[in-house]
Parts: sequence; structure tokens; C-alpha cells
Amino acid sequence: MTRIFNAYQSLRTWVVTHTEHIYAAVIAPFFGYFAPIKNIFLLALAAVFIDLITGVLAARKRGEGIESRKLYKTIKKYICIMLFLGLTYAFDKEIPFLEIHIIAAWLVIGFEIWSILENMAQITDNPLFRFLQKFMGKKIKDVSGEDIDESMSGKDNE
Repeated sequence: MTRIFNAYQSLRTWVVTHTEHIYAAVIAPFFGYFAPIKNIFLLALAAVFIDLITGVLAARKRGEGIESRKLYKTIKKYICIMLFLGLTYAFDKEIPFLEIHIIAAWLVIGFEIWSILENMAQITDNPLFRFLQKFMGKKIKDVSGEDIDESMSGKDNE
């Protein structure tokens, strides 16, 4: 029994003294796997962050309060976007057929840009942002046949 206890103590001591190495051994391959799309992750982060800032400014202009619940919702949205982009990338890498992760990134970042344009139009009352929104909507409809105004009409403003 003493030998088992001593072995346990030795193992425990080793784990405690090498924790950072264990984390590195687990985390480094994960980041290495997704390194080729780090720029897509950063673009998505920038888009979500800019949407958050412009959304806060637009809400202030409308006289609405800023709620921590909505900030938490933005954090959840970003985490879901990262998981979705990571999953589509893994799918593409392991089962090469289409580059679905690029299509997914375009869609995710495109919707964020749409929301940013909407917020900027509210903040500034500048017709340029409404024009860009209409132009973008027309391009999307020409390419996909989907009316973005109808798709976004049920969007919960943040």
C-alpha cells in the first residue's frame, strides 16, 4: 500500500510541476491545426467587435439602454461563430470536396458587415450607408436569389 501511495505522490508531484508543459502539449496541436485559418478567425472577431461597438452607438442614438444581457449574447455569438468556422474548416480539411469554411466565413462576416452598415446608417443618418446596404443587398440577390431584407427582418438588434 505504501508503494502505491508513493507512486501516486510521485505522479502528483510530476503533474503539478509540469502543468504548463501538459497544457502546451494539449493546446499547441489544437492551435496548429487551425493556424491556416487564423486570419478568418481574426476577421470574424473584428467584424463582431465592430458590430458590437456600432450597435451600442446606434442603441444610444435611439435612446435605448445598454444591457449586459446583450453583451453576453454577443460573446455567445462570437463563440458560436468560431465553433462553426472551426467545424467547417475541419470538415474541409478531413473530407476535401468544397471549401465550405470559406463560404461560411463569407456568410458570417457578410451578415456582420450588413449589421454594421445598418448601425452606421442609424448613427450618422448618412445616405451613403443606406446606399451601400442596398447595393450589397442587390448583389446578394443577384448571386443567390435570396432577398437579404426579408432574411434580416427578423434579426434581434443588439
